[in-house]
Amino acid sequence: MDVSRRRAMTAVGVAVTAGLAGCGDPGSRRTSTPLFVTNESDMELRVTLRIYELPEPSDGENGTETTNTPATSDLEQILVERTTLSAEGGAFSLEAGSVPDAPLRVRISTDEGPTDSYDWYRPDAQSTLDVRIGNQSIRFTELA
Repeated sequence: MDVSRRRAMTAVGVAVTAGLAGCGDPGSRRTSTPLFVTNESDMELRVTLRIYELPEPSDGENGTETTNTPATSDLEQILVERTTLSAEGGAFSLEAGSVPDAPLRVRISTDEGPTDSYDWYRPDAQSTLDVRIGNQSIRFTELA
């Protein structure tokens, strides 16, 4: 069976593109960037990101970890970032080293859209939180 030069070059091009896109490396989602925020809504949004440090979980009965999560007003705020994100894809990220490797509460608020928070028990410096702001809700996804 002869393979035409065009088919061979197409196959090589697809393989190279997949490799460069990270499709061949299952660990390619890990990054030193701790947090990404993307506006997926259909309107420009003024976004405020606030990060608070949560207390470390304590050992409870029978050696299980327990966390008595305090109100946000009782937490120490460690970072505030405000920016305007364009509609359908406007984004920003935090630089490596800008947040500690500790339990955190991430709060996102918008002037004209949804507001939500997420308690993130960040295990290490390579952990990343991906935040997507939609028209009616905010989705938080931990990238492993």
